[in-house]
Order: sequence, then structure tokens, then C-alpha cells
Amino acid sequence: PWSCWTGNLNRRWWRFMRVLFWIILAVCQMAVFAFGGSGSVAGTQGYSIRVWDTSEGLPQNVVFAITQTRDGYLWLGTGGGLARFDGVQFKIFDDSNIPQIENNHIQQLLESRTGELWIGTEGARVISASVGGATIADLESRETSARILSLSEDPAGLPWARLADGRVFCFDKGKGHVVMNGCVALAQDASGILWAGSRGGTLFGLGPISSNASPALAVSYEIPVGQIDFLKSSAHSGYWRFVNRQIEKCNGDRRERSLGEYPWPAGVGVGAVCEDGEGNLVVGTLGAGVYWFDNAGKSKQIQGLPHSYILAVTVDREGDLWVGSNGGGLTQVKKMALQAVENSRGTVQSVVEDAQGALWIAYNGENRVDRLRTNGVQRFTVGESFADLAIRCVLLDRNQVLWAGTLGNGLFRFEKENFVSVPTPTNMSAQITSLFEDRVGRFWVGTLNGLVCFEHGEWKVYTTRDGISAAAITAIAEDAQGAVWIGTESGGLNRFYQSRFDQPKMNLGVNVRNIRSLYMDKEGVLWSGTSSGLLRYDGKMWTRFSKKEGLRSNSIGYTLEDAQGYLWAGSTAGLVRALKADLNNFAEGRQKQAVTFREYGEADGLPSSECTFGSQPAACRGNDGRLWFPTIKGLASVDTGSILRNTNPPPVQIEAVRIDGKGEVQGSFRSAVAKAEPSLPGRKVWRLITPA
Repeated sequence: PWSCWTGNLNRRWWRFMRVLFWIILAVCQMAVFAFGGSGSVAGTQGYSIRVWDTSEGLPQNVVFAITQTRDGYLWLGTGGGLARFDGVQFKIFDDSNIPQIENNHIQQLLESRTGELWIGTEGARVISASVGGATIADLESRETSARILSLSEDPAGLPWARLADGRVFCFDKGKGHVVMNGCVALAQDASGILWAGSRGGTLFGLGPISSNASPALAVSYEIPVGQIDFLKSSAHSGYWRFVNRQIEKCNGDRRERSLGEYPWPAGVGVGAVCEDGEGNLVVGTLGAGVYWFDNAGKSKQIQGLPHSYILAVTVDREGDLWVGSNGGGLTQVKKMALQAVENSRGTVQSVVEDAQGALWIAYNGENRVDRLRTNGVQRFTVGESFADLAIRCVLLDRNQVLWAGTLGNGLFRFEKENFVSVPTPTNMSAQITSLFEDRVGRFWVGTLNGLVCFEHGEWKVYTTRDGISAAAITAIAEDAQGAVWIGTESGGLNRFYQSRFDQPKMNLGVNVRNIRSLYMDKEGVLWSGTSSGLLRYDGKMWTRFSKKEGLRSNSIGYTLEDAQGYLWAGSTAGLVRALKADLNNFAEGRQKQAVTFREYGEADGLPSSECTFGSQPAACRGNDGRLWFPTIKGLASVDTGSILRNTNPPPVQIEAVRIDGKGEVQGSFRSAVAKAEPSLPGRKVWRLITPA
């Protein structure tokens, strides 16, 4: 009959498609292993990019110079005037409101040691802006087309300028005096030596300049080096020189360090150079963008910049890089605290690291476990059936045996480069959510229909008939007394001790029923992620941290502690981090003020603001201390040792004051800091003292 024929055809077609599926999958698996990525954490290269242009108040999109002054402002020299940036808005100073600025092409900026802002404009005019006003210094004969390429300060407090035509001027008493000609690069190191590169390839060290020296300088060094492209003084003594397409750190005539050959293409010049807070170089090129070097001397080209022709770079006190380009406006390059793992696209449920440093990553909905190593990534399937493709958890036991729990396909063990199904009791649920090994070697499995223990070669299944408050097991932990703590979905928390189950009373004023994770720290404090916030139990008292106490979300999927004493929590609204000592002090009444929770989301490098939950183990701490966090769009990691706590309060400046909405006292070009003081003791009336 027709129906029988079509039925046989359908079965044959599905059988054929199934075989084809596994053939393709096997080929893809081999291809991934052979041609997989490096395994390095890359994601969006570890940086976030933010651009400001004329549509947001920048006077012009050509930014020649950038500097940050000690009051925290960022100053920008553009083709349309000087801009002061407070991180939100720009205030413009040009020839319309500052008479001393005759030419709006601001080419160089520098803050002196005494706090003055030196402004180099086209025409080689140097303006010194301070609280008392602005003074000017010009060349001996005005040259409206002269361009300043660099500006520096000598130990005597005098500005030096190198012009595009090779002349070097020292400005004193309102005039610029020619000191040398034919200079292609200029820098002054901390010892007072003025380093000047000549067109003939000789590097001259002049000075040292003292606080009362005259512009006439002795030649202390004369070093033939070849092609000189750039010189930059170092804040950590010495100077950097870019010669013969090599980058070298020098002190006097000694080469202390080499970063090797330029990583940018031949024929591309150097436009600007600065150091970050650790003394690493940042190089802006004239056509290849920006290269940021690390402590090991390796460079990374910053991707995503609006323009490749870079005119200015500077790193602020918070470690952010600011870039000015020839038409791309102002760009902020912010290092992300977190890094996404490029080879982990998908919903990651669980991750563990083995003794060799390889990561094992389990995915929900893909029937996939990846082994990520430095030389590549290898993909494994778990079982042959694809009726249910959820791998919910992976665990490495004390013998480095890898176990995988699936949601519907039961328990698997990794043997000889394959996942092998583990025989389990018929009354054990195949829907596994959590795996745990206790101190005495008992192997615990949490399922959606009970708790299972493997001990002395035998399986034991515990259900609600044995005293567990709910069937769905979500998390497992062990305390110092050997009691096993069990988290459930809808049944709260259980404890298994001396072969009996009980339910601890929390007395939190709220019924906490959904336990998502359990973590027992070295001090014996139990931390629990729940749908009602983060719980802490020290053996005597329960404390609950929720949105009221500063969490962004009450739905906590997992917790993890780093080597610096911080507790991290993954939630449906991203990651949060808090100092564990602050949490303990607050819980024990030693701290009255609220605990500070630092939030991390997509802007910090997290692949998704939603972390996964419903698995244990979930997140993991690697052998080197790095933390690994699962999210619904991939895996993220953080080197917690590189996160420095910011203990510096932000500088606050009063820029304008309105009284009853009528009058306004507004800050000038370089105004002194306004201050407030009480008019009379004990009174709540204050008077504002400003330079105006």
C-alpha cells in the first residue's frame, strides 16, 4: 500500500540522514582539531572602543594633541580650537573667547611641573595658561605657517619646541630662541639630557640641563644610529628611540631593552608615542592605527578605531587610552576586565580545568564538550542519540577522570578519547544537573528526580521518600564535619548527615526555595546562590544579600572565590564581585555601611549579560588563578591579579554656580578650585568662595 511504502521511505530517509549527520560531525570534529584557533582568550580583543566627534560637541574631528591635567580634565588640541573634556561634555576655547589664541589649530599640549597648561598653536606660538590668566611666547619673528611637532619642558621649567622644518626653539621671557637646526626627533629624559636626532642619522645628547642653565648646551653624547624616526622620554628613566625600524629602550648610550622590529608595515611612520601606567609603550602610526605593547614586549594592534592615521595618544590615570586621529575624532580605548573565549560560542553550562591546563567546556543544547588547549580546540560528542542534546555539567575527580552529566542521556565517563555511557540503576533519573566528589571519595549525582551516591562500588538513590524536601537536585557541597548540603528547586536547602536528611531553618523573613549553587569556603562559611539573592551561613547565622543590599539581580546562578579574597557571583544580569571580608563584616555587624558590589557586563568583555545557571560545577578557578565564567553566549575569563582596586577618589571641580536660578559664577579658562566653608559655627548656611 501507498502508506506502507511512504512509511518505509521515511524511515530509510531518516536512517540515511542520521548516518550522514554523524559522518559530517566526525569530519568537522577532525577539522576543528586540526585547524582550530590558538585557544587564546580573544573575544573582542579585550578592549572596548568609544568615539566622540563633532556631533557630540568636539570642535573638529582632527585631534592633534591630548593631555590630562592634574585636576582630571582631558585637554584636546584640534583644528577648531582647544577643548576641555570632563568625560561627558566639551568646553571649547578658541580665538572667540581667549584672545591669546590667534590660530585655532592647536598642535601640542603639555602640563608643566608647576601646573600650567602649555598650548602650542600653528605659527609656533606657545601659550601658558594658569589660574592667573594666559601669557604668550612667540618666535623671534612671527611665522604664521610654522608647525610645532613636539613640546617638552626642561629642568629649568622652560618649554622647548621642535618645528616641522627641523628647527628647535627654547622659549624664555616671551620669546623663542633657535637652539639647533636639522632635528628630526627630540626628547628630554629625567636626568636632564636633551636627546636630538639629526637628519644625518646621529643622535646627540645635549646637557644635562640644570635649573639655571642657559640654552647653550654641551654635547655629552654623539651616537651614530642610522635612520631616526622618533624619540620619547620614559617616565621610568631613560628614553625610547625608534631607529632603523627597531624599538629600543636606552639610558645614556646604553641599550637596556629591545622590542624588536616595528610590527607595522614598512613605509608607515610614527605619529605619536606614550607609556601606560606600567611603562609599556603605546605607538600611534601614520596609517596603521595603534599598537599597544605588553610587559613581555609583545604588541597588539587595536582593532575598531575610526581612523588609521594617528596624531595623538595618551593613557590617563585610570589606565584608559585616548587616541586622536586625522579625522576620526576622539577615541577611548578601555581595557576590558574580562575576555571572551573566541572558540566557545554557544550556551556554556559548565567548565573545569585538568592538571595539564586544558579546559573542558560543556554546552547546553549542542551535545558538545570541547577540550580547549593552547594549540587548539577539540570537540567531542556525548553519546550517539541526539534526542536530548543538553550537557549540563562536567567534573574531574581526584584521579583526573572526567565525568559528564546530561539532561536526558544519563552519566558519561571520558575514556580513550571518547565519552562512554556509565551503567546506573534503573531507578536513577537520566536528567543530571550536578556532580560532586566529597573528601572521602563518595561520588554524588544530582538529578531532577533525586540524589544519587556511589560508594564502595554500589549506587544508592535518595528521593523525597527518604526525607529530601524536593526531587529536583541543583547543587551539592560538603562542610568540615562531613555533612553534605543539597540544594533543590522549589524545596530549599537540605543537609545529609549521619545517614539522615534535615532542612535547616534560615529565619530570613523570606521563604528561600530555589537553590542554584553551593560553595563552602576554607573558613567553613557556606555561600549559596538562589533565586532570592546570595546567602551566607557561618554555622550560626544566616545572612541574605539581595538587590536591597546592592545586588543588581536576585537570581544568582553560581559563586566563585578568587585568590585576592573576592567573591564572584554569576547572575541573570551579569557578574558581580565583592570583597569577601566586607561581606563577612556586614553579616557579623562589624560594618554598617553597604557592601560595594562591582558589576561586570558586556561593556567589560562578558559575552552576554546573562550567566547560565542550573549546573554544578559551573564556573571554575584555574591552576594559575584565572577565573572562567559560563554565559548563554560563551565562556569568559578574568585574570583577577590584574584587576587593581581603585582607592583614589575622583577629582571634583565646581565649574559653575547658579543662585536662585538667576546668577551664574562660571569657571574661566584655568580657574582655581572653588571651595565651600560654613559662614558661622553650627549654622547650616554655607558660602561659596570662587576666584570670581
